[in-house]
Amino acid sequence: MNHSTVVPPSVNKYQAEQYRPNQPPSSQEDLAMHNKIQKLIISELMDTQPTSLLADTSIYQAVILLAKNNVRSAPVVDTDKQLLGFISEQDLMRSLWSEEFSSQLPTTVKDIMQTKMLTVAPTEKVVQLLEFMVVDKKKLFPVTDSGMYISGNYQSYEARLRDAAAVVPSAYPVVENGRLCGIIRREALMQMLANLYRPKHQETSRTAEQQSVA
Repeated sequence: MNHSTVVPPSVNKYQAEQYRPNQPPSSQEDLAMHNKIQKLIISELMDTQPTSLLADTSIYQAVILLAKNNVRSAPVVDTDKQLLGFISEQDLMRSLWSEEFSSQLPTTVKDIMQTKMLTVAPTEKVVQLLEFMVVDKKKLFPVTDSGMYISGNYQSYEARLRDAAAVVPSAYPVVENGRLCGIIRREALMQMLANLYRPKHQETSRTAEQQSVA
């Protein structure tokens, strides 16, 4: 098994300031929200009772379990909750698709699970994982360590941002001392953002409604 922790690529302050547009001053409410996000850690958002599979679970049972629990992937563990691997709906569907072409196919989760995984610790900052999951910094800031632009054609920050989607998994096992203690999914981060922004949005909507009535 080979798994490593998530560490977003670093971009120095000079790079960020040179290739980011000027932003208007933030309100006190925005600053408070930013500070709240900065303080959150993985254990506050992770699913502590995730759907998991044993290595000897059949592929067919795994398909049924993931569909029943409406999840796209699941960690594979032993009876002591030691993380052994990770399996996605794509892994399972690919295996089932290949049945048409071979009679010698794997039948259990351990035969097709991924053993090279990215994991996170429960004490890691949520903002670091969020950044890693949503933006490819090398595309957003295409510069050398000294700040020299290395892309062929100049693009605005907004144009680069549109093309800087990160191609990474949407779910990560949360591991402490080799044992699975939870899982963090992109949906949990989206829900966090929705909860933080909802009061502000609702207040804006109420103000607009009051103005229209007046």
